[in-house]
Amino acid sequence: MALPGRDAGVTLLGLSVLLVAPHLAAQGPPTPPTQDTTVLVFEREVFEYPEYARRNPFRPLLTTLDGGPRFERLQLMGIIYSDDPAKSVAVFAAGPADGGGG
Repeated sequence: MALPGRDAGVTLLGLSVLLVAPHLAAQGPPTPPTQDTTVLVFEREVFEYPEYARRNPFRPLLTTLDGGPRFERLQLMGIIYSDDPAKSVAVFAAGPADGGGG
């Protein structure tokens, strides 16, 4: 026994497919995505600092020959304690070149 509403539903579905099919067939194939042709250029900024009567702040304080302060020349000037150990600071000063105390 066939249901009367079911035949109408199948017929309606068939007609809707027939009406939409020509529009789908008329569409062309999807266009491929365009490739980005932007060329990235990285430029490094160069800055020349005028050295008139002052030192260039962009150059290191130590030259390769200095090697930095020597431990035997350092003098402990003070310690600033904090409840947070990460915030405690030791203050040093470079002593005389002969390593003696002053």
